[in-house]
Amino acid sequence: MDEIDERIDRFGYRNRGRDCLDDYQDEYLNVEDLLDDSSDCRQKNYENFTECFEETEFNSENSERENVFNSKDILVFVAFILMLRLSRTQVKMTIAIVEYFLKSSLPFTAKEVFYEINRRHMSHAPKTRLFCPKCLCFIPKGQSCSKESCENFKTPIKRAKNIDPIAITTFEIHRQMVSVISTHFEEIIKFHEQIHMNNVVNKGKNFRESPRYRQLLETEEEFYNHCVNIQISVFFDGFRLKKQTRREYTPFYIRVESLENSIKSLPECVLLLAMIESRGNVPTQCFEYVSQNLLLQLDLLSDTVLDFEGDPWTVRIRLSHGMSDLKGIHEASGGLPYWFSEFGCHKCVVASVSRSRSARSFTGTGVPRTTETMIQQFHSKSFDFGKETGFNAVVLPCNYNLDLLHLLSEGVLKDWTKGLLFSSSSWVERNTTPATMRSLSKILAEVQNYTYSNSFIMSSKDFSRLTGSEIEAVAYVVLRIAVALHVFTDESIHVLLLGNVLICDSLYKKKYAEMRNVANIVGDFHDKSHPLYVTLKTHLTYRHLANDLMINNVDGTNSADFEKLHKYLQLGLVDHNCAHQSIEMSKKLVKT
Repeated sequence: MDEIDERIDRFGYRNRGRDCLDDYQDEYLNVEDLLDDSSDCRQKNYENFTECFEETEFNSENSERENVFNSKDILVFVAFILMLRLSRTQVKMTIAIVEYFLKSSLPFTAKEVFYEINRRHMSHAPKTRLFCPKCLCFIPKGQSCSKESCENFKTPIKRAKNIDPIAITTFEIHRQMVSVISTHFEEIIKFHEQIHMNNVVNKGKNFRESPRYRQLLETEEEFYNHCVNIQISVFFDGFRLKKQTRREYTPFYIRVESLENSIKSLPECVLLLAMIESRGNVPTQCFEYVSQNLLLQLDLLSDTVLDFEGDPWTVRIRLSHGMSDLKGIHEASGGLPYWFSEFGCHKCVVASVSRSRSARSFTGTGVPRTTETMIQQFHSKSFDFGKETGFNAVVLPCNYNLDLLHLLSEGVLKDWTKGLLFSSSSWVERNTTPATMRSLSKILAEVQNYTYSNSFIMSSKDFSRLTGSEIEAVAYVVLRIAVALHVFTDESIHVLLLGNVLICDSLYKKKYAEMRNVANIVGDFHDKSHPLYVTLKTHLTYRHLANDLMINNVDGTNSADFEKLHKYLQLGLVDHNCAHQSIEMSKKLVKT
């Protein structure tokens, strides 16, 4: 006992042992006594541990070990292991000693104990794992690739294209999620009560007022039995630092959709699940790793119990939808072909027609496919379908909402505005004359649109750096001025321009049924007048975006709030790089 007392005196995992016993401290241990260094308190703790195992009833008659055990018992044992800093082999020896003195077998193994450590207590500190960019095998810290068949075998890690490893950093969201939900739990309960009483009117903006939110809502009977469904969404998209264009960062965000619209988009209410740092596209194995981590943490959150007005409420987490651009969905799930694939649209039976070697048109003039044909093509893995990943177990390809930001703001509106202000090589007939562009620029210099000043748009390079909201603000003025000046000699292009203005007006007024009717008319006219210039983004905007808005509202179809969070990560990454450089510079100064 004296030797163990010395180890307890030196152990460094007191907080981890305390965290494992948070829910059961009143029944088993006094945590304040656990942190006390006096011998009396330590003796009391050992007596509590002994009583815990002596009071446990074991089935010694059965030779087979039962998998069902009391979670409280294993939590106490986990805390005991954490305090003693035991390895897996030492845990097996400890279990054997305990079984010898109790003259009975414990209902759990050493493997189950370590699984419970990872399941019940995940460190708040982020965990970073490095992977080889060639063979994608795990690289221990400070070492090189150990796979003999790999090109980078025993090659030192460097900042080179073929050697620079892929870094995946995962974060623990269990405690953060519980903290966010418990802080706003009263407001969520009252809102769900209003839904069950049919007192909530859908105004077309907030996701939790949408029909999709009600599909995953708990039943009225479950609600009055103190059970509530909390809905979350996942978003991922890559970005590059302005002064570091070679490496791409792909964050994975988790947002609680059951919160009020003004609260859920705050940085402190959006959880960062993982961050992938790589060169180029993110491999499939990286999404597998992130999906396994997310499923584990969702399992920890299952059937969480929170108190509200003295009554326990069972909280169930439901993943409602995911959002990303078309490239991200293709890489994450394998459920979407590339936009230049021969497969066609992934949301309808419209086939694509080849326009050039790397571009296709989605006019619907070809032979329409059947649903059976689409399923057969998907399972045959033709038409550039990616490999199915474990991320499909988290979000199915059909549960990815169309992104209003990437389709309309950074898609159709950006192409039309860029063609009006600057020359565009993709659709030459849509370009305006230099005199018209100069007159438009002169008008924009005098017009102030909301709080945005359009005088900073000096070149197409500056225009490509604008955010989605800035593009909308500029397009709001540019398209209307172009319609008023009648800048196009081709009447068909002028009609398409006017149709896009009407679509945007219906969107801003939240009249999605009207937007769908106008978009269908504009889409039919576009297919007949200019069939070679119907891109996938144009087709999705005209044919499917309004339907997604009617189901999910603007809040569930727009990733603009997620994109705003990138700047916080960029500031952190830039500060980290600057701090690292200053440390290296200080080392050089010390040496000199």
